[in-house]
Amino acid sequence: MSYSSKRTDRLQKRQLYQAQSVPEYWIVDTDARHVERWHPGATSPDIVTQTLVWQPVASVPPLSIDLERLFRVVWEGLEDDPA
Repeated sequence: MSYSSKRTDRLQKRQLYQAQSVPEYWIVDTDARHVERWHPGATSPDIVTQTLVWQPVASVPPLSIDLERLFRVVWEGLEDDPA
């Protein structure tokens, strides 16, 4: 999220997506090293700092993102171990 888009992402887009019942809206804040996970009707986000798990369809295995590792790579560069 860029500095110039923070207001748009956190207010205008979020409100629009919630009004349209978009199941989830994520705001990735690399400075704070977390993801804000918004749902329709929510007045505050779930703040995810460790592992983000997303499974929009029950019959499909979930996507699991290690946020600590992701943000470490963003801030410190690529890791030697790709595992």
